Amino acid sequence: MDTQLKTERQTAVDLESKLRKANEANYALHCTVDGLEAAVGEARAESEEQALTIKSLQQTIDKLVQDKLALFNKSLTLGEAMSQASKSTTGRWKSDSDVSACVRCAVQFSLTCRRHHCRVCGNIFCHECSDRHVSLSGSRKPERACIDCFTFLSLQKRDRSLVTGSTHGSSPVPPARAPSDSSSLNGSEP
Repeated sequence: MDTQLKTERQTAVDLESKLRKANEANYALHCTVDGLEAAVGEARAESEEQALTIKSLQQTIDKLVQDKLALFNKSLTLGEAMSQASKSTTGRWKSDSDVSACVRCAVQFSLTCRRHHCRVCGNIFCHECSDRHVSLSGSRKPERACIDCFTFLSLQKRDRSLVTGSTHGSSPVPPARAPSDSSSLNGSEP
């Protein structure tokens, strides 16, 4: 009987040890689950915050696209207005005798300050105000353009490429002659 009692006590001790270890493992698992639930909660909150940020950014992008399209339409309207203004003048070129100073900066023309016609609008400018060049249809080399026409054509070309996603295509262009579809703008002397 003593041996049987000793065996039962040993079994009871072993079972208590196993129960303690099982309780410790259970506690560890509960801690892990609690940690994971907290992490899931934080991830949900972060996800909701990111969703709000994405929504805000999308609204900003939509507004910027609308603004860009409005500016593009204004540039088209300006191009049409410039074309109409050009057509309403009596001649394509301003006469040298009609202009004694640069149309843009008002510097007086002289032997050292020569007159230059912008090949886009036909006005007369000094060298400083007409030292840009653009490719025009019907011309093999870039033609002289005033700063204003060059800037207008550059912005219109840039806006067209932003809207269409390419740098090719036609659009209304100010006065005189329109650049070819493969026009390139160049700010330096040929």
